[in-house]
Amino acid sequence: MRLINKGEHEIRRRSAWISRKLRLLRAHALITKIPGTHRYQLTSTGRKTIVAILSALRSTVAQLTPVTAQLNAVAA
Repeated sequence: MRLINKGEHEIRRRSAWISRKLRLLRAHALITKIPGTHRYQLTSTGRKTIVAILSALRSTVAQLTPVTAQLNAVAA
């Protein structure tokens, strides 16, 4: 068995972490693989999700409360 130095171990660990994240995003249909490449592309669902998450992160509770009240009123 070959001994793996710390640098190689870290590279493999990070590679495995990225692979798991990509698999999770694909399972939720947020990204699709571009055939014949090592690249991925956001789906329309993924783009809407990212915009919603970023908007929520950049907003305050005071800004989100009226929007939530409006959405609840429409849903009722």
